[in-house]
Amino acid sequence: MLSPGQASDIAHAQPLLDQVRIPGKSGRPRKRCRWLLADKGYDAEHLRQYCDRYRMQPVIPQRTLKRKPKPGLPRLFDRPKYRQRNIIERMFGWLKENIRLPHTVPAASQPDNAFSDMLPEVLDYLYRPLPIQLSDWVMEFSPTKPPPQPSELRAWLTGVNKQHSTRLTLGRVSRYLEHWCLNHGVDRAIIALTRGESCRSRPALSYFHLQQHTAAEHYYHFVHTIFSLADQEPGLPGLACKNKNLGSRLFLPTGTLHNLFQVLASPLMQKTDILSFHNHYVCYVWALLTFSTGHRDVTAPMGRLSDYNPYQRTWWISDKERRHGLAARTLVIPPTAAKQVDDYLQHLRQLQTHCRFLAPELAERCQQALDGSSNLLFVLVDKQDHKVPVDLRPALLADLLQHRLPWARNWARHHLRSELAKKGVNPELIDGWMGQEEIGEEALGRHSFLSMSECRELADMIESILNEHQIEALPGWSTH
Repeated sequence: MLSPGQASDIAHAQPLLDQVRIPGKSGRPRKRCRWLLADKGYDAEHLRQYCDRYRMQPVIPQRTLKRKPKPGLPRLFDRPKYRQRNIIERMFGWLKENIRLPHTVPAASQPDNAFSDMLPEVLDYLYRPLPIQLSDWVMEFSPTKPPPQPSELRAWLTGVNKQHSTRLTLGRVSRYLEHWCLNHGVDRAIIALTRGESCRSRPALSYFHLQQHTAAEHYYHFVHTIFSLADQEPGLPGLACKNKNLGSRLFLPTGTLHNLFQVLASPLMQKTDILSFHNHYVCYVWALLTFSTGHRDVTAPMGRLSDYNPYQRTWWISDKERRHGLAARTLVIPPTAAKQVDDYLQHLRQLQTHCRFLAPELAERCQQALDGSSNLLFVLVDKQDHKVPVDLRPALLADLLQHRLPWARNWARHHLRSELAKKGVNPELIDGWMGQEEIGEEALGRHSFLSMSECRELADMIESILNEHQIEALPGWSTH
């Protein structure tokens, strides 16, 4: 209940208490509480009688007034219980000094099943403390005194520009935080998070999982730097290191990630025949390669073998179209992923030999994948009484994986980006690797400062992640 500032608080006490609904474990919510904690401003006999009527114990200190003696025992004051009131007071004091920024991404909500408990919980908001110079100014606003309009701010900046011979605009002021953070190597996703942007304007936010205090550290650094230029202290509260997460929930713990690849590999242990083995093997190869490259969930993932240079371990990936062309990038894959490619090619040779006379069409498709004239990954589907090769696509993956992958098929992009950021990898290199760079700033492009040696260092970092989670390349079908 929001009352006018000039109104007495006690005048709204009883209407507020009449609206109380306290939910319980079962049944209807209770309408009355057991204790009523309030300050001296609520010291009134009619409020105490109201509490007596509904069997509520008032814990209200008495004001130092001359009172007429009343018959009966004096009212007792539960001082230990009254001390619990400071929790609410401190909460409102903290809210007055902070601004609340909503933050939610599509991957923050996952299907409610037995596997959702394996994923970390995330908040749908974050708080940013205001400097003391701004918190007092913000508290002056009310329904009768709204914040200044953009036209008023522009007029105020005009006076500042005339006095100090500057050329400030609202756009330049609002973008200064972004420019300062970029110059200090802050991830663009964290900058967008601090500015309250949505995942539509910054797609990298959809794939980012981080702890709240990580984003707060950069904000604190920026605020302290700005106020130090004026020899002032912002008076921000202490930075609390709380284990609160933001962004995507698709960040798998160490044991969960290892177990996921074990589940994907489990059907390969039952080698019944090479045709049924092939589909399960392709699913594992797809999972390992897309995890190593951050590939999007598209039709014909990883393209053709002609896009891969086995001598340099480089792969040309094009998994998205933009207005100005393809979102293509060149990556260096880690040694484990390169070994998985070699094992898959050997598997295709075994499949080609097996089907040379039994299924010539399938043998020809294996040859096309090996010479790079067709897509590398394909599966076998039933058509009448024989198997037909079909390029891998999301719908087929969903049918093949089923319950073995309880999360979205692009989970690897979420996990890889978040884990690389936690390990302190250059944000520009991460954006280039994931294909999330700005237009005109493509990795290894004309205006890029990144080099192939940095891509190799990132590939080594991904290799260490694979080793940390005990993810290995698996051999294909063998007749021996």
